[in-house]
Amino acid sequence: MSYSLLVLLAITAPSTDSKGANPQADLATAIPHALSLIQADEFEQFIQHYAVPDELEKILKQKTVAELVRGFAKDHAARVTLLLEEIQDKKPEMSADGNIAQYPIGLKNFSRHKIVFEKIGGLWYLRN
Repeated sequence: MSYSLLVLLAITAPSTDSKGANPQADLATAIPHALSLIQADEFEQFIQHYAVPDELEKILKQKTVAELVRGFAKDHAARVTLLLEEIQDKKPEMSADGNIAQYPIGLKNFSRHKIVFEKIGGLWYLRN
């Protein structure tokens, strides 16, 4: 492979963090990354990165991305921000196979008592 081709591949590679790792590969980085996307109003990026792929595919058969983003921004972003802030420094309860991480939620006025992440293909997604 020629040097110029290697340079071109390096320039066009998908972006990751400064260490070259995908933040979704580890819960310790996935949660702060997800939180930062929401806090920056990058709702589409949050959804693209953290929605379970199969579930997102089903939803997008009924709604456009723009509709999904508007609904998330209006109805869910503030609540998800609070939930992620609540769990970001906690240790989850892990499934035996290590692919499900459950964080108990101690916030009042929330219908859910836990937030669940699932590891699919080596990356963490928000299950609920």
